[in-house]
Amino acid sequence: MPSIVFRFSFFLFFPIDTILRRVKMSAINQRQEARNMFVVPEFKTKIAMKRACAEYGLKSTILSIGADAKTVGGRVFGYETGIIYMMPSSRLCPASKIAKCHDSCLVTAGRARIFKPIAMARAAKARLFLENTPLFFAKLIEELFAAKNKYGKQFCCRLNGTSDIAYENISFIYKGNYYNNLFELFHDVQFYDYTKRLNRLEKIISNYDLTASYSSASASYAARCIEYGKQRRISVVFRNKHFPKYWHGMPVIDGNDDDLRFLEPT
Repeated sequence: MPSIVFRFSFFLFFPIDTILRRVKMSAINQRQEARNMFVVPEFKTKIAMKRACAEYGLKSTILSIGADAKTVGGRVFGYETGIIYMMPSSRLCPASKIAKCHDSCLVTAGRARIFKPIAMARAAKARLFLENTPLFFAKLIEELFAAKNKYGKQFCCRLNGTSDIAYENISFIYKGNYYNNLFELFHDVQFYDYTKRLNRLEKIISNYDLTASYSSASASYAARCIEYGKQRRISVVFRNKHFPKYWHGMPVIDGNDDDLRFLEPT
């Protein structure tokens, strides 16, 4: 005589918001494992964050606003610019060897050449980014929100003042939400940069404007820039104040008065 097996099933009922939250967190965890992203830490107080950053030598803000002549020029057009200056290295500027731009780097220009604390602050920012990227982003995001709230649509930001970090490829989780990059979180802020990593120009992000930065120190790199310049904007430094109207067949405009490249044709 065949035996009869009785199976008892137990059903646990959860509120729909709990189920959706668990599904969301499961998806986030899978993304985190697949893309090696990070969770931006949260702090109960600003003092706690300040102390955490101080452990890496950072005692100032990450963003500099209204502290240099080039970005201040944007005020004529109604913009207030935030910019990040770090102490550059091959890790923060991967194309510096190819472009041979280390010797002419702007990190030694202006007040940074005279005042040691400025160089120390830039070195601290670089150290924080390289050694504790999640904490760096926590501080940067806090400052970006503060600047956005203060200046509104007048605020724009240049993340790479003396670095060439591909921020477009840095994804993270902030307050339980997943973001492909900073530009998704701050979708209503205009960002812009110069880059010598020409492959970065292939990724188009609506609120992140990139300008290729020319260097004649490397013949091969210079040739690539000139070829790229036939289709999109490139930035070239002319030592002579009387620069030409055309350069390699491309029209030249004066970029000395301001830094707002995103207002110009691509």
